[in-house]
Amino acid sequence: MSLTFTSTAAVVTGVRHDCYHDSTSWTVPVGADLRSFTAAHDARCADCRAFGGMLATPVLDVEELSVPDTTAAELFGLLGLPVDTTPTAAIIDGEDFLGRALVALALMPEAAEVPAQGRSVDVRSRRAPSLLESHLTQLCRIGQHAADRGACVTWS
Repeated sequence: MSLTFTSTAAVVTGVRHDCYHDSTSWTVPVGADLRSFTAAHDARCADCRAFGGMLATPVLDVEELSVPDTTAAELFGLLGLPVDTTPTAAIIDGEDFLGRALVALALMPEAAEVPAQGRSVDVRSRRAPSLLESHLTQLCRIGQHAADRGACVTWS
């Protein structure tokens, strides 16, 4: 099982076209002339010319992070969200989420300095950046993405 954090502010950046006949695909950016992208394909794919047959899927610009349930529970604790009562799917204001993620990241212990050749670092007082710190950094980006657009952050 895993949990995915994502911003509700998805922006369509293009449309992906997939041809079932010859297994090709291409993405057309928003605002581009579709005919210029499909002309070369249509010239070689008689089935698309005759029957259509392409699947169009929107391409979204959205930040997201998927983590295992155990890691999600640790992140909920760091974010100040109740772990035992947190539903498997929820929504929170982007600015609130960003604030929680920034505070959690600021409260993480300092990262270890890289020791010089032959020297060691006291691992009891300093440590290398962890996976949790990396996840918190990504959650800050998700919160910023949502806050900039007046949106929310969801997880499910």
